Amino acid sequence: MDMKTDKISPRWNSIMLLYSMPAVQTQPVIPAAPIQAPNNNGLPDMCSILHCDASFDKDTNEAGSGLVLNDMTGTFKGCKLIKGVARTAEEAGCIAILEGIKWMEDKGISSFCIRSDAKNAIT
Repeated sequence: MDMKTDKISPRWNSIMLLYSMPAVQTQPVIPAAPIQAPNNNGLPDMCSILHCDASFDKDTNEAGSGLVLNDMTGTFKGCKLIKGVARTAEEAGCIAILEGIKWMEDKGISSFCIRSDAKNAIT
């Protein structure tokens, strides 16, 4: 506290706010909706599942692809991140799927299913 002006600095105010908060959360955090695992019914037997997603920055045209590989039981088998460029978010999603297919070929995996939110590329 500044004795000359009797004002509390923003920094001191932040410290006091943090100090007044309880160290342990008193009530558990409950998600708004239960998290559901994807349904693998209808997928071929012994098929690996490739999850593909992309990010896109419209100001810089930078894009990124995220790939995750699981087996039918949900066991983690690998992941890969790729940085790139794209003209649109839809193109970034398509690049992610294409990179995923190339990755499966490199790993020698011929039976796999693709999960993605890029609806136009999937349909």
